[in-house]
Order: sequence, then structure tokens, then C-alpha cells
Amino acid sequence: MNTIVYENGIVKAQDAACNLYALDAESGKLLWRRYINLNGYPYLTEGVTVDKGIAYAGIGTGLSAYDLKTGQTIWTNKDWKQREGATTTLTIAGNVLISGTQWGGLYGQQKELSANLDVTSTPFVTEQEIVFGTADRGVFALDKSTLFNKWKAETSPSLVYTAPYSSTPQAGVETSPVASQGVVYIGASDGYLYAIDQATGIIKEKYNLGVPVFSTVAVSGNRMIVCDFAGNVYCFASK
Repeated sequence: MNTIVYENGIVKAQDAACNLYALDAESGKLLWRRYINLNGYPYLTEGVTVDKGIAYAGIGTGLSAYDLKTGQTIWTNKDWKQREGATTTLTIAGNVLISGTQWGGLYGQQKELSANLDVTSTPFVTEQEIVFGTADRGVFALDKSTLFNKWKAETSPSLVYTAPYSSTPQAGVETSPVASQGVVYIGASDGYLYAIDQATGIIKEKYNLGVPVFSTVAVSGNRMIVCDFAGNVYCFASK
């Protein structure tokens, strides 16, 4: 999930060979380049992020913070190690940087959740919770202040298994949650589109599309657009 990010006239990107780049957005001139040392891990697949002049990239003991203008390393993680990597994007929630490892856990301020996070679901962060999909247990929400489990919405067994070495039963959610008016909308690998109460995790409604959903829904006004794995595009409208 090789995300490109922008802030204050600077574009930041990385490649799979563990190189991190900062470019002037107007001219395309290379401002700085850094090599992310993953201590033997061969390539980098995690997404990058930037916040308030600080760039974040890497995973495990290669996870670091850099000054966006100069590229100087501010800190490097020493508390947890990467495993097989992940395809999620780093996420900022207040003063917490959230990252994860495949088959390992979700990390924020060195607190860990035991769940299979080998999915491309990017967490949705609010003032109260962090909501995300998992490879085997549906949708989770963590309390933002404590990172303890707030609620879990179970989805049905996946129609297609996307996580490596996964087997029945797996309730996978590869898409990212989107919230509107207190409801979290998310498509799952079981072929259903879910509407989940954001406060309680209760599934309010679900719609059977019949094939897995691997794209994140888009909400605009009273309309919601979603694509399924069969190539169909749906538009739902509320009254």
C-alpha cells in the first residue's frame, strides 16, 4: 500500500526497495532521500503518512519519524519487531501513530491487539474510537484513549480467502470503514454490505451483493456507491 502523501508543498513517497523520498511539489526536485533499514526484511509494502511537519514510514524496528523538510531522523521504533509485514497504511490518531504486522498485532503507543490484520483495511479514526477490518474476525472498534476493544461486529465466512495461509472459517474485511451520521458502512469478503451502529457495533442492516467486496464505499450526501468483485457498481440512496 505504497501511499503518496503531501503537506506544505512537499510530496513524500517510498518504493518497495525501502527508499523514502521527499520531492518539491511544484518543481519535482528531490529534496532528500533516506534508506529505511528493516534489519533483514527484504522489501517495504506499508503505506506512509505525514502530520504537522513530521513524516512517518517503515515497520517494526524500521519504523521511524523524519523531519519533513530536512529528512533528519527524529526517532526509530525499538519496542516491537516486524514479522511478515502488512499492506495497511500508517494512521495518525491525535498523538498516537497506529501501525500493524501481518499475523502479529495492531500497535499504538506499544499496546497490542491479538487479531489477524493481514488486510488492506485502513483504520477509521474518530475522537472516541478506531475502527478497522480484520482478516478473520470481521470489524473491530477500539477505544481511542485506552486502545481496549470497544465492540466487534462479526461478519460471515469469506467467499474468497485473501490472507495468506488462511482457512475456514475466516470472516475477512479488506475494505476501509466509512462513517456517516453515526453509522459505519463497510463491505466484506462474505459478499455483504454492512451498516453498523458506530457507538455500539450492532449491525443495523446488511445487503447481500452475492460476491466479495474489496473496494471501500464512497458516501456523498444521501447516496452511497460501492463496487463488488464481479465488476458491478451500486448506488444506494436514503430517503
